[in-house]
Amino acid sequence: MNSTRLVVILSTLLTLSNSPLLAATIKIKKTKGNSAIVESSIPLEEGLTYSLESDKITEDPTFIKNTSPRKHSLTLGGQFSFLKGTNTQENRFQLEGRYGWTTINYDYGPILYFDTYDLGAGYNTEFYVGVFFDYNLSPNRPQDTYFIGLTAQAYGGNLNYATGASSQIYKIDAGGFMNWFVFRNSTAVRIEGLYELKRVNSSVATTDITGFKGKLFFVLYY
Repeated sequence: MNSTRLVVILSTLLTLSNSPLLAATIKIKKTKGNSAIVESSIPLEEGLTYSLESDKITEDPTFIKNTSPRKHSLTLGGQFSFLKGTNTQENRFQLEGRYGWTTINYDYGPILYFDTYDLGAGYNTEFYVGVFFDYNLSPNRPQDTYFIGLTAQAYGGNLNYATGASSQIYKIDAGGFMNWFVFRNSTAVRIEGLYELKRVNSSVATTDITGFKGKLFFVLYY
């Protein structure tokens, strides 16, 4: 049995299926200074630091791994297509990136969005800058495999047409999201479901567009 250095702190574990609170127990077999040989009811990984604390009510200890909090995020998503039909075509390259300041309860930061597409009459190009704010309905903690929340995003930018004309575009998106750490590391798959309000101002008319949309991203936390 390997010697494991333990730091004593209190915590709780909740399974993804919302099962009842799970407690871990240890039995100290032998000690020498700050080192100990222990027997644990949960698997321990050599080289990792674990924390244990006593619950003020139950005095029942539970373990968590000590990992650094997530402080920043980089989010990237995009789309590309090269499609042709008998009398039509669609060539598109779209990219959206975000930088976020992250806490256990929320995430916020700037957005850059670029989209260029050709529907058969030349390339139109859209470029926006914006901001986003996420409020987490479940905490963003390193030991959790997913978390969910609400998001709001606001954009402003230009649409430049192949003809040389241009329009100003303003968008507000609001909805929900889930970040899933499918590979159990610092990178998450992010799924968003949004309701969008979009206004296009041109020299000819003002057009309002509304509807639902979905987005898929990869998010790196560090």
